[in-house]
Amino acid sequence: MEKTTIYLPNGGTLEVEHTQQFINRVCERYNKQESEVQLADIKNYIYESFKIALDNGTLEKVEEA
Repeated sequence: MEKTTIYLPNGGTLEVEHTQQFINRVCERYNKQESEVQLADIKNYIYESFKIALDNGTLEKVEEA
């Protein structure tokens, strides 16, 4: 597992652990070689993926047992 740290505008950080398969998908999405992938590409891929999931998904309340 690799870790990428994204610095948030409010001073916080988002640490993302990812596999080589994730990086391969980023490469495919942006038509880049692994050596060309930048932090912005990873950030944009995460943003786009979550946006699609939230736009198309449904919410469910999970109750504690």
